[in-house]
Amino acid sequence: MEVGMDPIPWKRVRRALCHYARTHNVDSERVPGVIDTLTRLVGISGSFTRSRATARSIGVQLLRREVPHIVVPVCPAYTHQGRVYTYEGLGGGVPLLVRRHVPFLRKVQSILPGSRVTLLIADQEAGIPELCEAIGVTERVFAQRIRESIKATRRYVTSLGWSVDAMTRFVPGVIEDVPQVAAELCASERFRRCLLNETDRRAGIYARIGYPSDAHFRSTVRTAAQYVHFGRFAEIHRYIPVNHTTQNLAWYRRTGVGFLHNPVSVYDHDEQDELVLADVG
Repeated sequence: MEVGMDPIPWKRVRRALCHYARTHNVDSERVPGVIDTLTRLVGISGSFTRSRATARSIGVQLLRREVPHIVVPVCPAYTHQGRVYTYEGLGGGVPLLVRRHVPFLRKVQSILPGSRVTLLIADQEAGIPELCEAIGVTERVFAQRIRESIKATRRYVTSLGWSVDAMTRFVPGVIEDVPQVAAELCASERFRRCLLNETDRRAGIYARIGYPSDAHFRSTVRTAAQYVHFGRFAEIHRYIPVNHTTQNLAWYRRTGVGFLHNPVSVYDHDEQDELVLADVG
């Protein structure tokens, strides 16, 4: 994509990265190359990446890391029809979202040669009773199928040199710390209003999956809190997340992390949003 076609004010991004380099003992001669890389990454990414703040954050991560590390949270292997989740059950194979991410990730690595990629399967979802009930499996079966899915995914991407891990192994506190983050969000009148609006937009799909009405708001809050927790984690450890299309990407933005939006959806297009059943992906 040509810089002139992009809504991002690249001169301001360049100045911000030069300032960062000067104040953090980074060679400022690296900035032009980072800007070139950024314009190419933005060119393949979706709308959520196309902001000055997000581009700057990605640029900072590229300046801070000699070898970029891409982290990709993905939903478990829920049943699907074509390219859309049906949530009628859970398998132990390669998740649909992994397959949808592969072409985008290969483009990213062509722009960032030598970069690392780690796929993270949301195993914490096994601990949600209403989810297990909705898809018709016990927590034990859910956890077993996640383990099978991780093995299958490792085989699937082995030729690409990518890593695959369980979210709970890679991200400390993804279960223990999220309730505190959720409490922080609910304590903010502005964020609580956002969460209520998001819950209203998802009411139809929550009901279709089989969630009881008293679990709707709780699920929305848990999802938002996990996005915030993961965004903060990635920012601290200098990772660059890649994420599919979801309104939850707005929660990444609130953490300041630089992320790449893969513009693919795996949800009912009539609803234009997903049931992120407390997952980070």
